[in-house]
Amino acid sequence: MGRKWQEGSHSYHNILTSNKTGEITGKKIAKQHNEPIHVIVYPDKSIKASLPETASFFNIDKENIIITTIKKAEDTDELVIRMFDTEGENSQVNLNSFFKTDKFQKTNIIEENPIPVSQLIVPSFGIETFSFRINSNNIKNRN
Repeated sequence: MGRKWQEGSHSYHNILTSNKTGEITGKKIAKQHNEPIHVIVYPDKSIKASLPETASFFNIDKENIIITTIKKAEDTDELVIRMFDTEGENSQVNLNSFFKTDKFQKTNIIEENPIPVSQLIVPSFGIETFSFRINSNNIKNRN
């Protein structure tokens, strides 16, 4: 039986880093390296941008949680956030945003069967998807 080769050009990359045992830093570095953020700019829509360079659109308060997706929902005008636990901890996650957010719902991975929630809970090693509403005309007061 001979070897079967894949035709075409192939490439790969590695990242080598170090951190203390049990720290999440290495996982975050590897994920950021393997899944870089791709920024799409619409200059005609960002001329009157109100987000200061020192602010974030979104951030969370748990080191063991990694956000994998923030996107527009498939069938509604809501946003969807997907996150997972890396440390085996049940976590209540606080999502902070430059914008006012409300009407959080837990959904399945294909954004079906929404259930209203008052807290974002990610179970031990769980992957959770939530939808929410954002009002870009109702920016939080940052003063």
